[in-house]
Amino acid sequence: MIEVLKQALEALEKVKRRAVVMGSTGDYREGQLDALKEVSEDVKPAIASLRQAIAELESQEPVAWRTCVEGIWFTAGKKAVLHKELVSINSNAEIEPLYILPPQRTWQGLTDEEIEEIRESTYQEFIEIIRSTGRGKREPKTFVRAIEAKLKEKNA
Repeated sequence: MIEVLKQALEALEKVKRRAVVMGSTGDYREGQLDALKEVSEDVKPAIASLRQAIAELESQEPVAWRTCVEGIWFTAGKKAVLHKELVSINSNAEIEPLYILPPQRTWQGLTDEEIEEIRESTYQEFIEIIRSTGRGKREPKTFVRAIEAKLKEKNA
């Protein structure tokens, strides 16, 4: 994964450099200079994002290691285990790290309208219990469980 990001970063940096060089040589037709300047500016955010993603990945510890020998992938929790196996079969295949990226989620809270809907529905449940049994006690737990269920639904 890191290698793919590095390749994309390298390609965008080349595009940016070429756009700057072509724009500075004066070797362009009418309107091309503006287009080159735009290309140079357009790739800046992507370059910054790729650099950040690469840095984040490189700062993580690998969770496992893998290698490919004659089209068959092998994985191990420790690099040394794979290295020992590769030496035993006289292979110089490259061993690469595997990383886990935590999911990047934005927490979804409840709106005032959703809270009001939950309050109203749990109140209606309470009223139904009183009507059917002639007695009842309003449990805050019912309200809390309804809120919990709605939050789980929104953040699943």
